Amino acid sequence: MVLIFDEADSLLSDRRGAARSWEVSQVNEFLAQLDRYKGVFIATTNFVKQFDMAAMRRFNWKVEFKSIAQNKIKNAFEYFFPQVDFGGLDDKFKNIKKITAGDIAVIISKVKFMENIKGSEIVDLALIEQKYKEQYFPKSVGF
Repeated sequence: MVLIFDEADSLLSDRRGAARSWEVSQVNEFLAQLDRYKGVFIATTNFVKQFDMAAMRRFNWKVEFKSIAQNKIKNAFEYFFPQVDFGGLDDKFKNIKKITAGDIAVIISKVKFMENIKGSEIVDLALIEQKYKEQYFPKSVGF
């Protein structure tokens, strides 16, 4: 059995910052149930620093998914958009920093209904996503 809990920080937040008694009880109960669980438990978060330390001790493995390396960004776009020509866009690709597969998934959802999409348009969408992240998420996320 595998149990995946997405956005686990919403339930496993550090109890030291709890404002209400039920917030402490919630974490306590979840950890007690987790100790009895015999399957594989996977938790995801973008805010690992907000996790309760007792929760962190229960994870055997902690995996961080980093941004795509700068020299692999064009390769990633060619992989996710095999029908699109990205030739001649190397200078534009150099302007993309700290993009993730999740960011590319957002772009895929934007262009899936567009016809005759050009590589330059896709790269422009990536730059827009990057600007959004810089504006709203100036600090790194994940662990």
